[in-house]
Amino acid sequence: MIFSVLCVYSIDRGTNSINTLTEYIDWLGHCKDVLQKFYNEEFEEEADNEWYGSLEVYRVQVTVFNTGDTFAEITCGDNIWPDHLLDIEFNGKEVETMSYDG
Repeated sequence: MIFSVLCVYSIDRGTNSINTLTEYIDWLGHCKDVLQKFYNEEFEEEADNEWYGSLEVYRVQVTVFNTGDTFAEITCGDNIWPDHLLDIEFNGKEVETMSYDG
């Protein structure tokens, strides 16, 4: 995935928050299996390796709470519904919601 815009919000500006953020951004860049599994459970179309490779990320917003918990909102496009935006919300390392907008 390529990030076009990355917004970061941190409730706690300490060193632990920076480490958590760095690890989380790295994980987001490698969460292919999590995304494909959730997509395939939620939608009729199949998300395969070609689908993952087609993801064009337009916006990422990451929040790190002072508890160390993380939350991310991602807006992207894909090759299944190219005229729609795909909105994905993560609560930690779990996909919370995924839906098309448009």
